[in-house]
Amino acid sequence: MRIPELAHHSGVPARTIRYYADRGLLPRTKSSQAGYREFADPALRRLRFIRRAQALGMTLDEVASLFRAIERQSCGQASRIVTKRLTEQLAAVQQRITDLQAVAHELRSVLSDQKGGCTDELCLCNAAAEDARPSS
Repeated sequence: MRIPELAHHSGVPARTIRYYADRGLLPRTKSSQAGYREFADPALRRLRFIRRAQALGMTLDEVASLFRAIERQSCGQASRIVTKRLTEQLAAVQQRITDLQAVAHELRSVLSDQKGGCTDELCLCNAAAEDARPSS
């Protein structure tokens, strides 16, 4: 299957497919006599995996690492590796949520302390007035 056909079936732009192939995320291909890259069916499965992993917050480097980890593994072993990585990703996302909730709490606290005016911590009014004064 050539890149335009792979793009059509996967919904991934041809330019992105070339990028993934150049990064080694897609299985090596053979070139046709005309010089076109030819991909086997596993490339389509990998493209779908890459897109799904990215949607779940994984980077391309993490996806590449997963692909290296599951090479020459049985389906069951590969599945366990992927499940472990997704579990780690879930823990990281949950930690980010906790961190963001703490920031939101702090923002609410600062805003309630402000009561429509400046607080010492977040006021630039005095600093702006001091900056505007001519120095002697």
